[in-house]
Amino acid sequence: MPKLSIPLLLCLVLIFVAWRVALRARGNAAARPFLVLIIIAAVQSLLVSLRWDFGINSLRSLQVTLICILPALAWASFNVLRTGVPLLLSWQQSLHLLPAVVAFAAIWIAPPLVDAIIIATFVGYGIAFLTLLRSGSDGLPNIVFDGALNVQRVLLLIVFMLFGSALIDLLVFLDFAAGTGAHAVWFIAFGNLTWLVVIGLSAAVTTGALPEEDEASEADVPQSDKPDEADTQTEKLVSYTLGSGHLYKDPNLTLSRLARRCGVPARKISRAVNRIHGQNVSQFVNELRIKNACELLATTELPVTSIIYDSGFQTKSNFNREFLRIMGKTPRDWRRTALQNIEPGA
Repeated sequence: MPKLSIPLLLCLVLIFVAWRVALRARGNAAARPFLVLIIIAAVQSLLVSLRWDFGINSLRSLQVTLICILPALAWASFNVLRTGVPLLLSWQQSLHLLPAVVAFAAIWIAPPLVDAIIIATFVGYGIAFLTLLRSGSDGLPNIVFDGALNVQRVLLLIVFMLFGSALIDLLVFLDFAAGTGAHAVWFIAFGNLTWLVVIGLSAAVTTGALPEEDEASEADVPQSDKPDEADTQTEKLVSYTLGSGHLYKDPNLTLSRLARRCGVPARKISRAVNRIHGQNVSQFVNELRIKNACELLATTELPVTSIIYDSGFQTKSNFNREFLRIMGKTPRDWRRTALQNIEPGA
């Protein structure tokens, strides 16, 4: 059997993904934590190959350390998009390295505790990501509105993988406890490779949803409630700002950027839109974009592909999904119906 194993092939794929993300990270600081994340995932994939394919067991301590670093770095990367605070700028953020330090020490001091530390790390960050996921797309104000749903899906995938990885580590522990650990290698290989694939995919999708420029941000999660006068005034200001100069068509528009243009905190905008329209800001902006697309579909002969970008969307899939959600039809079907309803000679 050739030594170019699946973990080694995955390492090469992750290196390629890292190169693509690096091109974007040169002009966007928010993408740099994801670049580091992919690089560490590539190193981890290489260590898996060296340990299980080539029998180099002396790398176990480094492999265990990186296992605990990956979820911490993944959380820190997404948290930058929520808070706008650069990675590892404060001592509080540095505390996320504690699980890796404890795991490394346990390898030499108390080896039986290593599995428990890894499981606790994955479960802890699984809960943290679940909390972030429940905040909705407005909880990450540095993500462009067009890519908000994709990032939400990524967060959901990470949550499943974190809890799944914890379960796999538990199975490995029980396998060793019940016998010789004959099945452990398969559990570990499947868990590691799947988790590393998710890391690479998550980082690639999320950096693709970042604006062209760095964004400072602030965000709280809005709670659905009855609007008050302040909400009404904020919503009017937001609607005016989005319509002025067709700001809503800006493909790099984020909640953070919109808040700065309005001179209103992001959390106030999010709360006002949520209370008045019953949706998040991303959905509100995309409705404006779809209305613009409908006007172009009905009054021009522009191809749908041109209308997609003219309306502020970056990808055809996001445009089609939002169009179907709002209008209940595909763009071509809607155009056909709209043209049929125009009276002859009108």
